[in-house]
Amino acid sequence: MNPTALVIEDQREVLDTLLQDLQALPSLKLIPCESASEAEEVLLSMQENGEFPLLLICDHVMPEENGIEFLIRIKSEGLRSSAACILLTGMATHEDTIRAINEVKVTAYIAKPWDHEDLILKIRQALTFRMYELGMTPSAHEDLWDARTLWELSSAS
Repeated sequence: MNPTALVIEDQREVLDTLLQDLQALPSLKLIPCESASEAEEVLLSMQENGEFPLLLICDHVMPEENGIEFLIRIKSEGLRSSAACILLTGMATHEDTIRAINEVKVTAYIAKPWDHEDLILKIRQALTFRMYELGMTPSAHEDLWDARTLWELSSAS
């Protein structure tokens, strides 16, 4: 089974662009969601089936609730497991950044509009850290591993 990422973005055209860019990671199963409530339904369904995403890519500014509030809420409800979180933002304040780091443990911020290379690198870094924690090996899903991050993790052990 391929590692899964939930991609939560309320603007359809931005979501489509993001999904297109993520085709650079063919081993990553992508589940697109256009709202926090849709993402919550997917997470509940996954939990019922004993599944969990390795990565949440979440927009910051959404109509129902912002990305930070959503990530805090699903963490408190036990729906986040220990998925790595990347926050997409075009409008983060200093206070938002501190809150995301302290309360959500956001792995990375990605500014809109994003640079394709930077997006893929940050996703690979987040996935490498998470897969390494889970004891997965680089021979599985080679396109998802970041060699430098893996080297750093291996050296620290």
